[in-house]
Amino acid sequence: MPACPHCAADLAALARFCGHCGTYVTEAGTAETGDPWLGKVVDRRYRVAALIGSGGMGVVYQVEHLHLGKMAAMKVLSPDTATKPEMLRRFRAEAQAVSKLNHPNIVQTFDFGQWDGALYLVMEYVKGDDLSALLKRDGPWSFTRAARLFTQVCSGLTEAHEAGIVHRDLKPENLMVVQRRDGSEHVKVLDFGLAKLRERAGDDPQGAAVSSGGQVLGTPYYMAPEQVRGEPLDARADLYSLGATLYRVLTGEPPFDAPSPISVLAKHLTDELIPPRTRAPERSLPPEADRIVLRAMAKSVADRYASAAELQADLEAVLAASSGSSSSSPRVSPSAATVASAEAPTVAIEDSDIADIADVGDIGDRLRRSDVDDFEWSMRRKRLLTRLVLPLALLVVTAGVTALAWRGGGERAEGTEREPNNTPGYSNLLAQGAPMRGTIGKLVQLGVAGQAAQGDVDLFRIPAGQGARVVSARLEGIPGVDLVLELYDPQGQRISKSDASGRGWGEWLQPISIGPAEVYLAVRELWIAGQKPIEDAPDPYTLTARWGPPQAGWELEPNDSALAATPLHAPGRIRGYLASADDRDWFSIAVDEAGTLTGTVTAPAGVDVVLLRDIAGKEIVTNKHDAGGSEQLSIDAAPGKPILIGVARKIAPKVDPKALGLQGLDDPYELAITTSPKTSSK
Repeated sequence: MPACPHCAADLAALARFCGHCGTYVTEAGTAETGDPWLGKVVDRRYRVAALIGSGGMGVVYQVEHLHLGKMAAMKVLSPDTATKPEMLRRFRAEAQAVSKLNHPNIVQTFDFGQWDGALYLVMEYVKGDDLSALLKRDGPWSFTRAARLFTQVCSGLTEAHEAGIVHRDLKPENLMVVQRRDGSEHVKVLDFGLAKLRERAGDDPQGAAVSSGGQVLGTPYYMAPEQVRGEPLDARADLYSLGATLYRVLTGEPPFDAPSPISVLAKHLTDELIPPRTRAPERSLPPEADRIVLRAMAKSVADRYASAAELQADLEAVLAASSGSSSSSPRVSPSAATVASAEAPTVAIEDSDIADIADVGDIGDRLRRSDVDDFEWSMRRKRLLTRLVLPLALLVVTAGVTALAWRGGGERAEGTEREPNNTPGYSNLLAQGAPMRGTIGKLVQLGVAGQAAQGDVDLFRIPAGQGARVVSARLEGIPGVDLVLELYDPQGQRISKSDASGRGWGEWLQPISIGPAEVYLAVRELWIAGQKPIEDAPDPYTLTARWGPPQAGWELEPNDSALAATPLHAPGRIRGYLASADDRDWFSIAVDEAGTLTGTVTAPAGVDVVLLRDIAGKEIVTNKHDAGGSEQLSIDAAPGKPILIGVARKIAPKVDPKALGLQGLDDPYELAITTSPKTSSK
């Protein structure tokens, strides 16, 4: 059976429109070949790499930014949108407005322009499935799962509506769902502003549902009555479409159906909506599902929710009242996690909401707003230098040379934090061994109704290098503030965390292996559920980092598990640090000859160390002496069979290490390995 080229829904024989999304098709199931855009370089910046999809407004490609080497999505609009000067002016106005939206639940627009007779938009490249595809795969959703997703959609709509932008074409195909690493679902809204362009391209200044040529402008299943009538639209038209989409998600059916798009539009105007629970009684939907959907889809604009924020608050209230009643994975809000102060949540670094970098695909290869902003600024700076500095250099040689050196020198490390620096794209560059002074500043407003602001996070970048490297960092504390120091890789995975000391004290990251890629140090306050984070701390902290090749004779972090053990050849010696209460250092020891292997660990002053053995995944503990004493174990060893030995602290159960005050955080232990031949018995 042929499929719609836009939403992939099955098409009936000889169909001229898709009954699912409303897209018109000339020949059902046919697809064009020999795409002339593939392989082209657009505006000397974007190489078109692959076709992603197509729809009523144009074609979407995966493109590479040639100067930055990062991937983005490019939507090339239908050629007829660029035929009139007025349409071109309107396109630029709409694109400029949409490009200012910066919200974690909205696909960001970075760039736009005209090339080879067509208009294009460059957008964030998101790896995921649209909601329509998920419904086709999974069938209708539970109310809890749907509500969690739709609260995010409402949050994004609130951002757009407050900026005066109405989407006009909300539907499952325009909601991209991405799986987070914790299994929860994150949604991004696509195609803001495009529906308005399509309406204007149809020569209908009021945005009527059907153009003068008989084309349906929008998606019939989800259009608000006032949009069908061609009346001026406000944000409440989006709420109707969102309610219709929620209806489809909960019941598996559109709210109104008919053999033709015109008939579907007529039902939005005249027919009474069948409540979701009546439409799908087998789904066991809660009464709140009927109440919320019916209010969102009220035919009278005045009877609907007044705003997306109000609808979001209603969904959140229902979720809060029924928490724990669903088995589907929730969207975890780190600031609301219920944990003890010693186990406060660590939040993955994110781009734009401190989540994206950790939770959405290969962020290191995807184009971000900060990348584009930095590139555009560098281009403007180069043009400025070409026009002003270089002519001046012909007259003043010394000044010219200095300016050219500055132009080629790139970013310079400074000794004082520069805000904003709470995303990797705006992180501050660190200098080797030079102190960086920073402050815990203003709270970060997340833009989510009912959710408290998040504490300030300061990100500092260690530049890329060559070969194997290690980094260590010391953080001098702020009086009365409990600080956390973390290390992240370019993909947002946390490599290490230091939270060993309490209020007013500093933190230290012991030498950690990082390789050649750039990494990020994050400084923040310890966040505790139910407590408001500190804002505008009066005193600064000081961060100092050093990096370089690994030192021989020292452990290589991270080695907190037997699988990541630091290799050691016997006989030999190695030193390391127990820089936190739960730090475990594992070593994989190889021998050349069969015999007896003896391991002796010399403890730092005041530290009660234990020796660990890993035998088939089971830990065997040796602890015969008190704090400051050495521990020793002897075992049989043979070539080709590495011995796993670990070093750790002994901490009394149910004791808060911070309250205890850990000793020897900065003092190394030493592990000595000796071997003796195996004696034969007669």
